[in-house]
Amino acid sequence: MYPDLTPRDPSRPPFIIEHRHIPTNDRGTRFQPEARLFVSETLRTSGLLSSLPDREAKNILWLLTYLHPNGHLFAPVTLLARDMGLSEREVRKQFLVLATTYWKEAPLVRHLSESSMERFLLAEHVLGEETLETSVSLPVPDQVSPPGHREAIIQMSREKYARPRAEVERMVLEQLGHHPDESAETPEGETRRGLRNVGVSREQIDLLIEEFGIEACLRQVEWLPLRAAKNPGRYVVAAIQDNYSPPRGARLPEMELTSLETATPVEEVSEENLNVTLEGEITEPESDPSGLSYEPSAVQSEYFAPSDEGGIDD
Repeated sequence: MYPDLTPRDPSRPPFIIEHRHIPTNDRGTRFQPEARLFVSETLRTSGLLSSLPDREAKNILWLLTYLHPNGHLFAPVTLLARDMGLSEREVRKQFLVLATTYWKEAPLVRHLSESSMERFLLAEHVLGEETLETSVSLPVPDQVSPPGHREAIIQMSREKYARPRAEVERMVLEQLGHHPDESAETPEGETRRGLRNVGVSREQIDLLIEEFGIEACLRQVEWLPLRAAKNPGRYVVAAIQDNYSPPRGARLPEMELTSLETATPVEEVSEENLNVTLEGEITEPESDPSGLSYEPSAVQSEYFAPSDEGGIDD
């Protein structure tokens, strides 16, 4: 006899991120985030799977592989191009098709552009989130010394519940949304603090470090006070991405010549023309009252029309 495969909740999204908190100590006071991806029966019963062309279904699977342990799921265009073996232009063209493909009167994919950190992610009605509550079995305390032995009680409490200050500060930083390594006295910690102090978000810092490395990011952070930038946050992001040359007065004790050969001369950079923003811009097509639909003409004309300068119109 076949099991009952009737959908439990037809309104559930086809894909679901399950958030878990894994205890890292026996007191249940510290947890490590973990995220798992599940496919619900809605993908089969809603008709979405049968309606998608092969390439679009495959590209959705590409997006699903970028799930981070903290539950974030998005794919930068630069990483997609590297992993798929395609040019950024071709990646953008393919995924903008998903951004103009409608299901339940909304696009399947969202297109975000934050500075040059262009990325794609699945829309909320396609990718849902659930939190799995975890219980921790706390150990039974040992027999306390007889009443009156105040010192013994205090000592026992310290041994069982006291934690080093550095550990507590690290936990507080995580709860406030800071990266755990931000307080460390390391090059990465110094880089993260410097970028946060000028308004760069944690998510954008993670992407900069992943793509350009600690050394390149820290170098531009250390040079930033010498540049007299009007908007330090936007400027330092552009400096990291385009490998700006050192400003006048910068000390270069052990700088490798190879890293300077490809640097962008600062004289050629105008801060007013920086194509960088610290706030995301959401690019989504207008709503279509019909169900699943495609707008290839919009993709070709709006995103890939040749400009007078020979480039691509924004």
